[in-house]
Amino acid sequence: MLIKKVKILSTAILLCSTSLFAHESPSWSYVGDNGPKHWAKMDTEFLACSEGILQSPVNVNKQNLISDKDPIMFDYYAHDFSNNIENFSAKSSAKGMTVGGVEYHLSQFHFHTPSEHTIDGKSYPAVAHFVHHDKDGNLAVVGVMYKVGKPNKKFKEIVESENMGMKKKIAVESSDLTELLPVNREYFHYMGSLTTPPCTEGVSWFVMKHPVEISQKQLDDLNKLMPNNARPIQDPNGRVAQ
Repeated sequence: MLIKKVKILSTAILLCSTSLFAHESPSWSYVGDNGPKHWAKMDTEFLACSEGILQSPVNVNKQNLISDKDPIMFDYYAHDFSNNIENFSAKSSAKGMTVGGVEYHLSQFHFHTPSEHTIDGKSYPAVAHFVHHDKDGNLAVVGVMYKVGKPNKKFKEIVESENMGMKKKIAVESSDLTELLPVNREYFHYMGSLTTPPCTEGVSWFVMKHPVEISQKQLDDLNKLMPNNARPIQDPNGRVAQ
């Protein structure tokens, strides 16, 4: 599969951190006057949030899934992360994934509750977004859904512990971060955007078809930290995730 590569014009959004702009941007949220419907009015940097035609998230349909795609090869072992509550930022040398002959480095990962993308109209209790960049600054995000089931050991290390809410470095060396990924690596692919301001387009999305189980306690802990931080579904404008 030839993955369309779109040059990201601003390296400031490389880590998807909403605080890294050329000027101080207004504080946005998920509710009220600063919620998603008003993002584009808050700053000219945010215009794509309403005027963009390749916005994310979207609903994906299993009937459109093409199984004969390039597999994603993940290398998430032994990374160091700095936690700022909103996301876990990886050091610049972190490995990430390779797909279609393109190597992407892991920039950071973060969580949303509930999930932002839906599958056949179904929303999941939580989702993780693994944000990557290639050598040219193009962004690729892997979305992993979570459902309530058995506890996930790696999820526990990251979310249940004192790591969340503490600005400190976290060494993830004892096991592979791919424990946060499903065993079956089938995925939907489409071109979209960041799901937070400035809603920059040209993001290559890989939405995993199969969810990963976490315990009810793990979900409760995550909800306490970041409740209802999901952008609503956007108009696909003719796009089909396959």
